[in-house]
Amino acid sequence: MLLRRIGQYCFFGGNLLIAAGFVWHQASPAFLSLGTIAVALGLLGQVQYFERNPLHLSLAALWVLGLFSGIYTMHGSQWWSITTRQLALFLLPLGYSFGRTINPKQKRQIALVFLANLSAFALISLIRYWIHKSEVDFALTQSGAIPIWDGKSWPWKLTALNSSQFVESGINHIYFSVLQALAIPLAWSFWRKERSWLWMFFLVINLLTIHLFLARTGLMALYGGLAIVAIQAWRKGGIKVNRYILIGLAILPFALYFGLSSVKNKVDNSITDIRSIGQGADINHRSLAMRVEAWKTAGCVIFTSPVIGVSTGDVHYFMQKCYTDNQTSLYPENRIPPHNQYLETTAALGVLGLFALAFIGWYSFRNFAGRKDKTAWLSVLIMAIAFCFESMLQTQVGVCLFPFFLLFYLHDPDEQQFY
Repeated sequence: MLLRRIGQYCFFGGNLLIAAGFVWHQASPAFLSLGTIAVALGLLGQVQYFERNPLHLSLAALWVLGLFSGIYTMHGSQWWSITTRQLALFLLPLGYSFGRTINPKQKRQIALVFLANLSAFALISLIRYWIHKSEVDFALTQSGAIPIWDGKSWPWKLTALNSSQFVESGINHIYFSVLQALAIPLAWSFWRKERSWLWMFFLVINLLTIHLFLARTGLMALYGGLAIVAIQAWRKGGIKVNRYILIGLAILPFALYFGLSSVKNKVDNSITDIRSIGQGADINHRSLAMRVEAWKTAGCVIFTSPVIGVSTGDVHYFMQKCYTDNQTSLYPENRIPPHNQYLETTAALGVLGLFALAFIGWYSFRNFAGRKDKTAWLSVLIMAIAFCFESMLQTQVGVCLFPFFLLFYLHDPDEQQFY
């Protein structure tokens, strides 16, 4: 009885720590690390309720494949660093596989922690942007980004942030945009249930700032997911889509483009970026063009060892080797990793890794797509699309985000209070 009670507290507390840790990771990675361990400890007193869920097993298999790739790695320290960073792929499914339940009140509290922390940083960054508008707008013409937090100063300080510092050690604007994309359907689902101004505030602040901060990964994931959900709803005719919401979402990007110089500068820079790909122009410091070059180079790595991959510890080495062999025009400092989780997993673990990742996606779609409320399915689509533009599972934030959203919301599919 005591172990069961301890397990319940660990499971709930671990989810709270993870929900907060997505934003506070740069202040202390302990939030995500301790949260993951606590969720795993939730199995205390629950061993008899073990659930052999294919999704849980596939997530764990992804980590186990990476673990065994250490047998043939040439860079043991790099392999060990990645394997320990990805441990949440094993521990979180382990914790969620023992029938531990969270009541609607606890689910609401966890969501509140996640949305409140995310929205606070979005609001502070919005205020900081308006104070330093001219210099940030100029940075956006040079492929810069609106800084969220440098991870060093107090988060609420409104002094200008050095963009080169925040990219290296602060909140990454790309991951922040994916978090915001996931926060929007989450806040919407709670607002539909409670009609509270608080959830609407969370929705509005994240919907506005995801356009202002303009990290393309989060935006494309959000609108791509919304488009797929809307098309399915229209084809089946069983779900009424609010026409005013659709009109508002269609108008919002254009209104921001013509109304805010930051959005206009970033869009114009992106257009120049795209044009540089097919025109033979210099692609250095062009983020999208550099990604395309990285995708082609990752394909070269995959063909090096398509069955078992080159090992998680050797992807960086083979990427640099293929860049050199292909005589890339990129400067050494711009020769980036694959920036695509599907390519990264296939390069590292071969077809077995790709199969495990594909099965996770298919199983998630099958479970969520049939629900009347599509907000959960939208979250899955957002993550699947984000994987196309970022190697999400290579960082602690991403590796916790994926199983947290998948398993926490899938944990009790018959419970409709949350979604």
